[in-house]
Amino acid sequence: MSFVRRIQSNTERWRQAERILRRTKCMKQLKQAQAILLPEKYGMTLLQTAGLLGVSLSRVTQLRRMPLKDGEERAPVRGGRKRQNMTPEEEAIFLAPYIQRSADCLPTALNIKRRLDAYLGRAVPLSSVYNLLKRHGLIRNARE
Repeated sequence: MSFVRRIQSNTERWRQAERILRRTKCMKQLKQAQAILLPEKYGMTLLQTAGLLGVSLSRVTQLRRMPLKDGEERAPVRGGRKRQNMTPEEEAIFLAPYIQRSADCLPTALNIKRRLDAYLGRAVPLSSVYNLLKRHGLIRNARE
């Protein structure tokens, strides 16, 4: 007993690839549709297709073997701040005394770092303090 994968007819696959080309906003689906249409409909070699798409020859063959999927499939959105020290609300509370002071008497980043280390109960890199201050508008990037 052999396992045979159902293969779409070329015209059905071309129509589906053309439909994806017109509708999709996803780069992966766009490249997959182009990997199918360029060699079969426009006579390009797989190597030429790989060069045009900016991928390797093996990736073109992988894209051609994968089943076409209509509709936009996007990966679930991964939020940032996975390794945050405090929530944004806690940061605002921590920095409230510094925000209320005038610009003349802002403490140095080292003083804030010492207070933050004590608040969190562990050492924090100085870069984290600068990022915290920048997030809350207490310092600006040198390029701005």
